Amino acid sequence: MDFARSRTGLAAIGGDQMFSLTGNKLNHSRAVTQTDIYMVLLAFALLLGPSVLRLPLIATGFVLLMLVYRAAIAKLMIGFPSKLGKVALVGTVVLITVTSSGWVFSVNAAVTFYALVISLKLFEIKFYRDLYVYVLLLLYFLATEFLFDQSVFLVLYQSLCVLAIFYILFAINTSMSTGVSVWRLTVIERLKICANILLQAIPVMVVLFIFFPRMAPLWSVPLSSGQARTGISDTMTPGDLSELVQSDKRAFRAQFKSLIPPKQRMYWRGLVLDQFDGRTWRASERQPHPRMGKMASIQLNENVSDRSYTIIMEPTEKRWAFAFESATPASSNIVRNQDGLLRFRQPVFQTTIYRVDHRAEKPYDLSREERRRHTQTPYRTNPLTRAFVSDLKKRTASLSEFVNTILLKFRNEDFVYTLRPPPAGSSGVDDFLFGTKRGFCAHYAGSFVFMARLAGIPARVVVGYQGGEIVNDSYVSVHQYDAHAWAEIWDQGRGWMRIDPTAFVAPERIESGIREAAQEEGSFLENTLFSVDRYAYFQWVNWVRWQIDALNYHWRKWVVSYNEDAQHSLLKDWFDNSSLVLMAGAMLVLSAVVFLIMYFYVHMREAGMELSPYVRAYLEFCRFFEKKGLPRGRGEGPVSYANRIVIRYPIVGNEVKALTESLVRAVYAKESSCELDQNSVKAGPFRRARDPSLRAFKASVSAVIRQVKRNE
Repeated sequence: MDFARSRTGLAAIGGDQMFSLTGNKLNHSRAVTQTDIYMVLLAFALLLGPSVLRLPLIATGFVLLMLVYRAAIAKLMIGFPSKLGKVALVGTVVLITVTSSGWVFSVNAAVTFYALVISLKLFEIKFYRDLYVYVLLLLYFLATEFLFDQSVFLVLYQSLCVLAIFYILFAINTSMSTGVSVWRLTVIERLKICANILLQAIPVMVVLFIFFPRMAPLWSVPLSSGQARTGISDTMTPGDLSELVQSDKRAFRAQFKSLIPPKQRMYWRGLVLDQFDGRTWRASERQPHPRMGKMASIQLNENVSDRSYTIIMEPTEKRWAFAFESATPASSNIVRNQDGLLRFRQPVFQTTIYRVDHRAEKPYDLSREERRRHTQTPYRTNPLTRAFVSDLKKRTASLSEFVNTILLKFRNEDFVYTLRPPPAGSSGVDDFLFGTKRGFCAHYAGSFVFMARLAGIPARVVVGYQGGEIVNDSYVSVHQYDAHAWAEIWDQGRGWMRIDPTAFVAPERIESGIREAAQEEGSFLENTLFSVDRYAYFQWVNWVRWQIDALNYHWRKWVVSYNEDAQHSLLKDWFDNSSLVLMAGAMLVLSAVVFLIMYFYVHMREAGMELSPYVRAYLEFCRFFEKKGLPRGRGEGPVSYANRIVIRYPIVGNEVKALTESLVRAVYAKESSCELDQNSVKAGPFRRARDPSLRAFKASVSAVIRQVKRNE
């Protein structure tokens, strides 16, 4: 296709009745083609890909149905929906949104509604102005996916979607400005042009990402994503954690300042469960309702010990932060509560980074209220366990002897660690200790704490994660299947002591992880057959897993978690304070210069500096007759305008017709366009001035103007 005519400033769009004098004035009222519709439908389908598993099934089905419906309209198989049909479709969209969200306003509900609405917007695409607006709506839809996921693979996929959208925008602008369909180009040629535009933007994007001030939003509105989050809960019923460990979702990653501790020492504390009703353990701690307020930037403390570590946590929509015992906050977004647990100041709705340091615990005494709470047991439940503890208290003389006797009972008797525990009856602890003897970590921790409390020993259940996967000797990756529960008992003078009964039944769970502990039973990730983690015992699979995980880790560490504090640290490493001031000043000056250049470029372009010599001469011709009371109508072509002039001034009829034919021949004819492109664009202004056809055209314009003036 010859693009010379787009540079002349004259574009024939839809024949002589559609006539544009400036290349930057696009004809938005031109009807879209069947190919245009198919391309935008394909782009929408590509954007819908990552959302298919997240959107409600009925919403996904409705959107796909609308895509097929619009494709059928483009193929002239059926007509557009009537007004009544449109009302019915809108009502269906509202009904689907309300029923799928359960009347709960969330980010997922809003995105679902947006996807449904833009699927209906397809029926309004009839002209290029409609198509242009719709493509912009697709860009907004593309951005909504980052509300749920910011992985590097999603970014790569969305980059392909951006390329597809640029592909359509290129076609729209070319068709509206030149009147020639861009689809006449080969696919490779079109993609090269679009990819070139994107590649030119990448350096600017990188510079802005690194240097542009990273300011947190002034206000944050806590909104749930509406997705079912897989993670630890503030309640624990035997069997709950065994269901959780069937998930391969990542919980967080941790990078240590010094050496990574061995797995058996990695107890990531998250919650304390101190209330028991005979069946379910609950946390007395209550989460405050998230409120709208100013969002503070995250600042990581650099003055930390060698035992510090930095954690990048996945969204949980909770305030729980996970850390080892004796942890102290080393970042501005977490605090420590009275139980020694870390809490975020706001619920975690997106991937978040925080830093933790180690602090030696100071001995303290339990208050009367704390002692009462940690020795509370439900009345008249589990009689067999009560009798066992009563007898054991008589046979043991100290706390350590009492604890060791229970732990030896777990080790020496036929207790089994399993991810398939049998259902418990009304007396769950009795059924487990004296009946099935098969259970998960929640069974062992819960029953141990119950027995300790019956003996008057303050005790509590702690839930969190144990262990993790050491990736490339650089960081630890913790998944949901690393979820674990253990016990803590109070020893006067020593404080809270960790006791893990599971370690006496299945030591391989603590030393190696859940995969090895459940290997014989074959129950590890048995409900997720397509999980890569399930087949990590293959060496090459494990290597691929580690490389992908490392890529995602560094992406989240250096890109997703690149906040104000990270930017300040990076620039401080690169420049000193005086250099930062100098660089800031230079960027301001450079920005001002770029802005002025762009301003004058646009201003000169709009003033006609980019118009071809033919168009400038013709504009002088039009202005002359406009002063004579014959203005050229909006969208009026040169031939129609010439006919009106001839009727008013027949004395110059032949000259005006000849002048118009020269203009049309120079602008529209393919040969003339090629010649004009070579002479006026590549050869420069001096060669254009010697163009005999151009000189003759200018002379004709001047002759017509002089003749009209003489005959007035």
